[in-house]
Amino acid sequence: MVSEETIRAAIATYFAANNELDVEGFVNAFAPDAALYNAGEVSPISGQEAVRRVAEQSLLPFRHMNIAIERLFIVGNGAAAFYTGSMTAQNGREAYVAGIDVFEINDNGKIQSIRFYFDPAPIMTLLQG
Repeated sequence: MVSEETIRAAIATYFAANNELDVEGFVNAFAPDAALYNAGEVSPISGQEAVRRVAEQSLLPFRHMNIAIERLFIVGNGAAAFYTGSMTAQNGREAYVAGIDVFEINDNGKIQSIRFYFDPAPIMTLLQG
């Protein structure tokens, strides 16, 4: 069983990498064979290259991100994090975001899987020409 401290640290590392727009930090937060699921999609994407693509798509379009965990629910080797925050795109547009990410953490303190639950509309509007 992964300790609560390890789970909290892994999730804090992930959110810090997002807020710092740090692609390498994002990738390093995940296990080499991690699986990422978007809510509503059947199959995950998995592996380090997939994680890197997600990191680049999620971070590079932005110049600023300020996401905070509002509530964290830890059970077993995982947790659900309810977050809110703001994002500023490279084009200067800003948006408020909120969602829930569900994590499974492995024995090495890395994210083994993540499921994203959020409304993509504010982000898509932000990035439009």
